[in-house]
Amino acid sequence: MIRKACLTVPTLSAKEGCHEATTECDAPCRIQALEPAGAPGNSGAMPAPSLPPGQPREANGQDMPDLLRLDGAAFPDDPMRNSTLRQLLDMYADHLLVVDDDDGHLCAYVLATPPYGGESWIFSLGVAPARRRKGLARALMTQALEILRADEASTVRLWVEPTNEPARALYESLGFLPDPEGPHLDHFGPGAHRLGMTLKL
Repeated sequence: MIRKACLTVPTLSAKEGCHEATTECDAPCRIQALEPAGAPGNSGAMPAPSLPPGQPREANGQDMPDLLRLDGAAFPDDPMRNSTLRQLLDMYADHLLVVDDDDGHLCAYVLATPPYGGESWIFSLGVAPARRRKGLARALMTQALEILRADEASTVRLWVEPTNEPARALYESLGFLPDPEGPHLDHFGPGAHRLGMTLKL
């Protein structure tokens, strides 16, 4: 899992945290940023695209209840507030990818941020507990990175728990390198150490 970092664009107040909710790993970690992707409120009228289950697609307003449920399941100790997740969906729907399960419910998502000064972040990567270790995290990350390349991002950043070896292995396999200075102690609060990782596109 990946989760909460700082919202570094002026529109939102700064925030930190980190989640790694990947298919390959069980620990949580989150990440960052902002810029409107469209008029808030219009997204709710968008019909859900019909794609085969397991195929990443862009999120839309109709996904909100299921996305909130999924985030709570992926990060039971640190779920996003409804208002926060709603604003992120309104602003970044084209960078918020989701996967539908066979029963039509969301089972995984990733939220990346559009490049700001050439830099993007993986803000949150979450997979439902029952669907982990099935390649969903890798599929979502791969598509998110393709989108960021098309956006001409030059650097992608994320935070990960230093002891979360499966998550680190996933990111390293995608080309991310750990920060040479090592873990940032208490980065997300007392005892919540985080290791920064960077991918040059």
